Amino acid sequence: MNVFRKLLPAEWDRYKAHLLRLDRADRHLRFAGTVSDAVIERHCQGLDWRNTIVIGWFDNGELRGASELRTAGTPFPKRAELAFSVESAYQGRGIGHDLMSRALTIARNRGIKTIDVVCMLENRRMRSLARKFTKAAVIESGEVGVTIALTMPNHVTLFLEALEDGAGVMSAVLGGFKAGVTHVLHTARLPGLPAGLVDAAP
Repeated sequence: MNVFRKLLPAEWDRYKAHLLRLDRADRHLRFAGTVSDAVIERHCQGLDWRNTIVIGWFDNGELRGASELRTAGTPFPKRAELAFSVESAYQGRGIGHDLMSRALTIARNRGIKTIDVVCMLENRRMRSLARKFTKAAVIESGEVGVTIALTMPNHVTLFLEALEDGAGVMSAVLGGFKAGVTHVLHTARLPGLPAGLVDAAP
């Protein structure tokens, strides 16, 4: 099952695991340079969740794509930065487009007026994606700076976010329940439970 939902602060390690799975080329594009595993871990551990929202795309419970929406941390921010990552095996499916659409809706609902996206010049996927939302782009020093102007929120954008939040909570609860049942089956070995059932557990 595929699900889009916001990550909780306690799930920073799932975000880290996703970023660490990026291949060398995608990691280079995501962070605009070569970064080590330690840098990625510090990035995820150091996220200030008071001004950061990470929207994830989950495939069968595993985080495979994410958008990171971050403001400067000032009261009532009007500007935010946005970054994306999708693991190579899942690219070309429109996941990046859906992540951006959701991120822009969430930003609108918080009164943000402008989104900044900075990517490397060779990041053709990101440049193509950004062009679907805006024509405002500046190329400087090998980087492309994209500016997306947002309109005021309305009842539709508020409803869409609330609806997806509800679906995300349900997915997280069911995912946690499934993980708990699996753990019990594999570790508790309940009396009378057929071994074949344990082995067949997901």
